[in-house]
Amino acid sequence: MTLTGVVREPDLGPATLVVNPGSGSADGVDLDGVPVRELEEGEDLAAVLRSLADDGVAVLGVAGGDGSVGCAAQQARDAGRVLWAVPGGTLNRFARDLGLGDPETALEALHAGAVASIDVGDVNGVAFVNNASLGVYGELVRRREALEHR
Repeated sequence: MTLTGVVREPDLGPATLVVNPGSGSADGVDLDGVPVRELEEGEDLAAVLRSLADDGVAVLGVAGGDGSVGCAAQQARDAGRVLWAVPGGTLNRFARDLGLGDPETALEALHAGAVASIDVGDVNGVAFVNNASLGVYGELVRRREALEHR
């Protein structure tokens, strides 16, 4: 991932954090008044993010895995909004690449208006921000996740 210099934009506008409970959580995190929207079963993350952008939310936050972050990146890019990645998934690779190792640090970055330009990749119309995988790796990840509770 290419990260271009961080700039300060203290007036980013309203933010909302969308939590994908299937791949992340915001449990126990004080988000200092930032609205949290938890996806309900069967609800489409992309549609929720588009709706928030249409309603004037300037910062589209997401807590979830790589797929959730990629989806949010695509919606933020398409709507001309800022993506806010809040660590809440299993590995949080993207957030860690940005220096956001925990939700409190992500909240500090939001309040400071810290914004960085990133590259967004696209494979067959599906955006990704830090990695894309195919073949055996995807199967290995599914197997690892099935064993994580042990």
